[in-house]
Amino acid sequence: MSKNQKLEVEKWTNYYLNLDSFLQPNEYLLKLLIGNYEGKKNFLSGKKSWRKTFSKLNVLDLSCGDGRNLILLDKLGFNVFATEISDEICQIVCENLKKHQINELQIKTGFNNSIPFKNNFFDFLVSWNALYYLDHKNHKISENLNEISRVLKKDGIFIGSIPGPKCYSVLGGTKVGASQVEINPTTNSNWGGGLLNNTILYLVETKQHLQEILSDKFYEIEISELFWDGFGSAPLHYFMFISKKK
Repeated sequence: MSKNQKLEVEKWTNYYLNLDSFLQPNEYLLKLLIGNYEGKKNFLSGKKSWRKTFSKLNVLDLSCGDGRNLILLDKLGFNVFATEISDEICQIVCENLKKHQINELQIKTGFNNSIPFKNNFFDFLVSWNALYYLDHKNHKISENLNEISRVLKKDGIFIGSIPGPKCYSVLGGTKVGASQVEINPTTNSNWGGGLLNNTILYLVETKQHLQEILSDKFYEIEISELFWDGFGSAPLHYFMFISKKK
């Protein structure tokens, strides 16, 4: 584990130890999985029953946070796997899910560029606001995408979201390289009271930009964009996508 990884592990472990979680799955992930959209027709083969569509398929929630989306994935019938960046956070997630009668979660400690599962194992992989975390200035987003591709089966489905340039989490960041920003502690304290301070993030500028970085390993890429002004204080700006591994 690198020095930067150790610092991130310490910050995020303390955050989740003190977080009073309300485990509400992300509504847009729900829409992506069971909504009826024209752009999604090639992914789920027009099957009418989502229970039959997802039953017993392996899904990984990469960097699952407090576990909120795992509840949804379990209800949809997936075999659910997850990662987080410390053993302590993994234990917190397990305790959270026991309250929802989920006792068979397989969660391991891992990072975006080091996923602790074998090649070609997952039918689906979810990366919800996690793909863009980088350990250092020389960490390339392609390292994360290569690792995601490695653990997905051929034609496996990669679903994710990533902040756009108007999102509160990246506002005020300092450019430190091509498409990289370092979050500035004096200008960005919206997220977790400054939890992201000094973190290196990959910044996606446009839909086309996201299409380009995904297209090396994935195909049939569909992208949607969301903006909400957050009543003027904490704007949300996200790109959401669904794609297949080449």
